[in-house]
Amino acid sequence: MKLSTCFIIDSFDNQPISLFWKQHQSLFEEHCVPLTFVCTTPQLSIADLTSQMISDGWKKIIYLGNSLTMFHALNALMKCPDELRQNLSPGFWPLSHFEIFGSLIRPQSLNHAMQVFKAGHTFTFDLARADYEYRSRETIYFWKDALITIPEGERRFSVCLDHQPLPDRTYCHKVYLHPTSLNSMSMTLNEIHNDSRLRLQPAKNGLKNWKPWLESLYKKRPKTVGNSEEVMAESLINPLEFSILDFHTKAQKVSVSIVRHALPVIIPLATERSSEAVNGTLRSLNAGKIVPTPTSSSSLREE
Repeated sequence: MKLSTCFIIDSFDNQPISLFWKQHQSLFEEHCVPLTFVCTTPQLSIADLTSQMISDGWKKIIYLGNSLTMFHALNALMKCPDELRQNLSPGFWPLSHFEIFGSLIRPQSLNHAMQVFKAGHTFTFDLARADYEYRSRETIYFWKDALITIPEGERRFSVCLDHQPLPDRTYCHKVYLHPTSLNSMSMTLNEIHNDSRLRLQPAKNGLKNWKPWLESLYKKRPKTVGNSEEVMAESLINPLEFSILDFHTKAQKVSVSIVRHALPVIIPLATERSSEAVNGTLRSLNAGKIVPTPTSSSSLREE
């Protein structure tokens, strides 16, 4: 039996998303049966609605909004106890203005999304966890990347990979986990990557560091400094800055690590694949050390 679907629409102060849902709500109610939906308000944030829906017993929760919506949804879900979170089937659907405009012209372009969410296939992914200290110790989670910026001119600082200090005195670094953004529509079984290591790259800091900026014009990625299970940055005098999308904080110390198999995510899965073919693909991923833990703990399921 299929799980009922709950859509959390991040429409408050987001006119394009509000327009999209008003235009297509009846289409989703027709194809994703049974379905309910709730919208953000000045009093109800993504975190509030997530907690409320989980308390009400919802398992399949679809987040519709932009990239910031997905970031806040991810952190709201990570506040749930692990046993409860592993039984959820969350979907993440960030929509660009181009996609919203296209859906108004061609509503049939939404058929794929409705099929994916109705099927509810999930795969359990790794997440990055950042613990940072300033006046108190806090934790935040992210999917793709985060930026660590040391104040220019600061001499007493260190950046370590697995507790080994880097000799390079670069002031701005980007920490990567997943190569693509969190989006249930763009991830497929053949593109699943539970990256076994964090990747650290030098990043541009405005236009003062002109070389990475110039390289970006030619589509060249900065060279990876190293791969590790943990990245730690510490500034002994002036606090560093730690950023993820619209989240910015000062910190004396930041430690980024990997949470293995932290979050189930709805992904597309070709219906013609048999269970044996799926398991064979997952075994091959394990053999290639893309998925770092045994297949039995990697959760690919159909609701």
